[in-house]
Amino acid sequence: MFNKSIDLIKNAKKIAVFTHITPDGDALGSSIALKLGIQQLDKHVDVFCADEIHENYNFLDTQKHFTGNKESNYDLAIAVDCPEISRIGNYSTLFNNISKRLVIDHHLNNNINANASIIDEQAGSAGIVVYRLLTKLNININNKIATGIYTAIASDTGCFMYNSTTSESHRVAADLIEKDIDLETINFYLFKRKTKPQIALFARALNNLQFHEDNKIAIIALDQNDLKQTNTKNEDTIGISHYISGIDKIDVAILLTETKNNCYLVSFRSSTVNTSLIARQFKGGGHANASGCRICGKKENVIDKLIEACKKEL
Repeated sequence: MFNKSIDLIKNAKKIAVFTHITPDGDALGSSIALKLGIQQLDKHVDVFCADEIHENYNFLDTQKHFTGNKESNYDLAIAVDCPEISRIGNYSTLFNNISKRLVIDHHLNNNINANASIIDEQAGSAGIVVYRLLTKLNININNKIATGIYTAIASDTGCFMYNSTTSESHRVAADLIEKDIDLETINFYLFKRKTKPQIALFARALNNLQFHEDNKIAIIALDQNDLKQTNTKNEDTIGISHYISGIDKIDVAILLTETKNNCYLVSFRSSTVNTSLIARQFKGGGHANASGCRICGKKENVIDKLIEACKKEL
């Protein structure tokens, strides 16, 4: 699994690393850690993300790493935490035009065409897979790399609360903590920090909360006016779906955010239902506990479709 991937990296001079749209801590932390690690091999590495990155991730120096000032003529493309090419967004053409391609992932049913793949569906995060790869490359896991990988693991395991958390997740986290990472700062920005506009949006979200199917499904729908009135963006909905998934006896929590007129970004959360099966009904995907999709239509019709899709998995 690793040998061919290692050969691709060692034989490349200019490498482009791509992660998914609507990036989370796993996508960003894994990509940055991979970049910093491969740079120790005297390679030129750029990282790409097609969407705006929330300021909560500034502690990763995202503004430095995702600058937009990229080179050309890459000889290796690496997709990190992306199960399908569409998740790379506007950079998918660039990815496909690079002659050699590598996939690093932990999602179910990854269908990206590549020369080599390192995919472990049992890994709690892409960060775990990146950690294994860098270890096999004999990379020095320094403080900045450790910060990225810990961010990835903590983010995708829900701060080690999801059932995707493995004993390996804890062992790797322990090793990373020994690199003197700022654990308090990382966890604050990942799980606690909110701006006043985000709190205003959160209040609107709770006012819009609906319950369906004998309270087994909780749904919040936010429209463009909600974002405008609270001076927030799509990225500011971070944490809302996770919060409502903790409501007692809820099987599926759904957050709809209108990105343009009658088109919605949908986030699913659950501890009892495989939400990726729901998301796939709308050409989305993700993990059992957390997944997402995009869907267009009138809000009432969209909600009805989502409820029907959830009922198949309840």
